[in-house]
Amino acid sequence: MIFREFLYIIVMCYLAYETVREIVFVVKHKSCKRQVLATVTELRESSRGKHGSRFKATVRYTVGEQTYSEELHHSYHYDELSVGESVTVFVDERNPTVMLEPREKSSAIFRICVIPILALLLLLLIWASKL
Repeated sequence: MIFREFLYIIVMCYLAYETVREIVFVVKHKSCKRQVLATVTELRESSRGKHGSRFKATVRYTVGEQTYSEELHHSYHYDELSVGESVTVFVDERNPTVMLEPREKSSAIFRICVIPILALLLLLLIWASKL
């Protein structure tokens, strides 16, 4: 019984943390609405695993008269991106260093919706097991 309650507390803390993290991410990037074409300028190995190496990509893009160079948030397999390739990013026009990749834009909203549902299901499972 005590283990179940301890597990419940751990899972709820994790779900709360993830929810807050996603909300902060969405709030920070909500103004990233301008679609810009960026060019991959560098690929740097970020990790190695049993499925191969993953790379962080640095991209260069222009907003107005200013050119920016930023690292993409996600890592990629070597065959997903190459130097010189064009990618689409979304930037905040007031602060163009704040950038969002297209797959981040949709996945953050999805995760914010899924995490509370998972928390509710967990609560229901724990409540049902006490009956």
